[in-house]
Amino acid sequence: MIERLRNTAREIQALFEQIDSDVKGFQHRTGITCTAGCGHCCNNPGIEAAPEEFFLLALSLWENGTSMEFLRMLEKDEGGGVCVFYSHKQSNPDAGYCTRYEHRALICRLFGFSTMHDKTGSLHLAACAAIRNQVRPDSLETSGGSTLSPGMEIYSGQYEDIFGGAFQKKYPINTAMKMAVEKMGYLFDNTPAV
Repeated sequence: MIERLRNTAREIQALFEQIDSDVKGFQHRTGITCTAGCGHCCNNPGIEAAPEEFFLLALSLWENGTSMEFLRMLEKDEGGGVCVFYSHKQSNPDAGYCTRYEHRALICRLFGFSTMHDKTGSLHLAACAAIRNQVRPDSLETSGGSTLSPGMEIYSGQYEDIFGGAFQKKYPINTAMKMAVEKMGYLFDNTPAV
């Protein structure tokens, strides 16, 4: 079982590396970036994620023996709230950074630099107003109709495929983390010793 979890982790890591590379390419082609030190989107208590988005985090916490400490920290924020990994300046809650950047969720990797289709089928940049103001809507597609930016729906589908299908539900980000760590603990506790 543990080897299967590590194989899944390698698949996820490879996909995340592809996403990160595609996002950097998009940023390079368009010049669109986040303002240095801006954490406005992270300072949002309404961010939701699927527990599966924290597979790498959960595996890492259980393998390095810090899962219970992490779960105790999350107990303090059971009602939702801003991501526990977001560290901000006291003087400006929108100025900060992610303390576990390497284990950030899929939504955190894609938001700001990916496109998605709305209900009408129109393509738009999934980003905050500050980033959307940097781009013309027609600059997201090539003349052939393909997108210049990473497609959120495409990467979400590839991530879901690693787990054998669509995610069932999204939860407040801290709740999703807690669920992922608890599920990983169950898998660790129920794996026979080799």
